[in-house]
Amino acid sequence: MHDLLQMSNVGVNWAVQLRDYQRILNDDSMELFNYRSPFEVFYRRKSNAVTQRNLGGLFCKEDTSKQRPTIFPNSNDIKSNDKNVARVRSEAKSASRVWDKRYINRRMKNHPPSEYLVEKKKVLIRYPFSRSSRVALKSRFVLEASIVKQNVALSRYKVTFISPVTKKQVMKWVSVENITSETLAEENRKQEKAKANLKQRIAEKRKKMDTAVSRKFQLSVFSNCSFPSRNWNLSLRGHP
Repeated sequence: MHDLLQMSNVGVNWAVQLRDYQRILNDDSMELFNYRSPFEVFYRRKSNAVTQRNLGGLFCKEDTSKQRPTIFPNSNDIKSNDKNVARVRSEAKSASRVWDKRYINRRMKNHPPSEYLVEKKKVLIRYPFSRSSRVALKSRFVLEASIVKQNVALSRYKVTFISPVTKKQVMKWVSVENITSETLAEENRKQEKAKANLKQRIAEKRKKMDTAVSRKFQLSVFSNCSFPSRNWNLSLRGHP
């Protein structure tokens, strides 16, 4: 924050102050890295810009009156440091997976993918299918396909189509991101239907959980105040 205030005094210039912005981001702790900064995850220590700074934001002056002898690390120190670095990076990677999963679940809840039924009506697919590759595909085709089987939980569909390369019929599992309807209006209807189905599944799941809790603890659940009444009944039975 002190860096941002200092920059506001002299004005903001992205071209000149880009290094300062980069250092601020690298020294900022993030939930994505298990509440550590990118600098700390990489080096397993806090940056000198963080450790040598007072509450006012100014850097501390190093005391040069007492010079300590230089101590070089031995092999055991290097092994211990490497082990700690691996542990910190592993924890950061685990936290990143949790954060990514929560972000994907939130996006899937707000924007669920379209659901396609196993029917005779044709759908459009893009071929070759998208993959996690940094190399861009040279050419892609838009083909007609028929859905043979569906897996709504994984958003994958088994489709049959004629390969433009071999001119033969192919059957493969395809992600929903490679499928679309023949018209935009039909695709919008499928997305609205997917949102309604997701809300219905969430409501049914909550209803089952409420019923299970009420039966287990013998709670009396009222109409529009089920959560407060459940907490009140649980508190009477000694449950926090």
